[in-house]
Amino acid sequence: MNNPIQELTREMNEIQRRYAGLGARLEHLERRLSEMETKMDHLEDQAALLPERGMNKTPVTA
Repeated sequence: MNNPIQELTREMNEIQRRYAGLGARLEHLERRLSEMETKMDHLEDQAALLPERGMNKTPVTA
C-alpha cells in the first residue's frame, strides 16, 4: 500500500502542473483578446470615415 502522504503529494503536484498550464493559456488568450480589441477599434475608426450607405448614389432614371 502506498504512503498516503506520498499519494497526496503526487496529486497536489499534478494539480499544480495542470493549473500552471491553464495560467499560461489564459495569458495567451488575454493577449489575443487585447490584439483583437485593438484591431476592432481600428476597423471602427476606419468605418467612421466611410460615407454613409445610400449617399452619393445617382438616382436611377427610366
